[in-house]
Amino acid sequence: MSLMFLVLLLLRHTEGGYECSKDRCGEARNEQHACHCSEDCLTRGDCCTNYKKLCKGDTSWLQDECEDMRTAECPAGFVRSPLIILTVDGFRASYVKRGNAVIPHIEKLRTCGTHAPYMRPVYPSKTFPNLYSLATGLYPESHGIVGNSMYDPTFDASFSLRSREKLNHRWWGGQPIWITALKQGVKAASFFWPVAIAVERRILTMLQWLHLPEGDRPYVYAMHSEQPDTYGHRMGPMGTDLNNPLRAIDRVVGQLMDGLKQMKLHRCVNIILVGDHGMEEAHCDRTEFLSNYLTSVDDITLIPGSLGRIRARHPNSKYDPKAVVANLTCRRADQHFKPYLKQHLPKRLHYANNRRIEDIHLLVDRKWHVARYCSSRDVLIQIKVLGLFH
Repeated sequence: MSLMFLVLLLLRHTEGGYECSKDRCGEARNEQHACHCSEDCLTRGDCCTNYKKLCKGDTSWLQDECEDMRTAECPAGFVRSPLIILTVDGFRASYVKRGNAVIPHIEKLRTCGTHAPYMRPVYPSKTFPNLYSLATGLYPESHGIVGNSMYDPTFDASFSLRSREKLNHRWWGGQPIWITALKQGVKAASFFWPVAIAVERRILTMLQWLHLPEGDRPYVYAMHSEQPDTYGHRMGPMGTDLNNPLRAIDRVVGQLMDGLKQMKLHRCVNIILVGDHGMEEAHCDRTEFLSNYLTSVDDITLIPGSLGRIRARHPNSKYDPKAVVANLTCRRADQHFKPYLKQHLPKRLHYANNRRIEDIHLLVDRKWHVARYCSSRDVLIQIKVLGLFH
């Protein structure tokens, strides 16, 4: 089945919403519904995740006490515990401190399970490099996804989140966990890029995959949510305006846990919930413009933002990386970035050994970002980068 056909199929079956209501309990089956509240839905594995709670009087997963489980308790037909990896975009570590009032399901996972106070992202602190590092265990210089956007001089091609080129396998090095699983004879399933499909629909699809017969059922699942990153950029990461988007993500986690409990899998599966990177406050008046430091910026291409990357705009130009770095070094007492040739970047960043990594990098002060020059386009970029890391 092609990805496009799968997307169209899932988009078509969205009637009825993603939850049961009292008037839907015991309904006649309607195959156009995203999930079902009919008497046969448990047998068929396509109930809405609140079916047993609303229609049968069961408790929700959130209402149950923490359990001290020494071993997995799996239903018949499961030869091992499935692994579910759920990544949430731009989930700053401090969001966890908002607790039960905002994220009760995530808080229960944290308190009943094992957690770390924070995770340190790989450099650069962007979505695609970090997601693929989580999947492969490699640094970006090794797996090749060195940014959300990048240029490969050998391919003479550009990669970006909005281009179809990102689907070309030639960019993706290393071996992600789902391929490792397949090579070990374990089926895997991932649900990352069809952003047109609601996250609730993705959860329901994953639960239906878990209901497949043993020979067809995946045991490794990876799913990504684009939120709360979008709202973090729009609203900033510090204010209470972000509470409602965080509640929406938490409801999805609750949907997953209720669905697993309904299938008697909540004591069986292993779940990893992780953010791909954090987010920092930024302000439009905290921008360094390279035009204030260089005589001309017309012969360079800058990847702007909180992590500046510079390369030649034209392949045959007289661009000299060493000269550019010299012209950008210690020019002002209040300078808010430090230029590096990539081979001189701190070794802890592991960000030099790949042809897609630009010759020059600007390590920018916290809460600052960099642009080529002040223009209407750069102002739009600054507004977009309200939350720095993405």
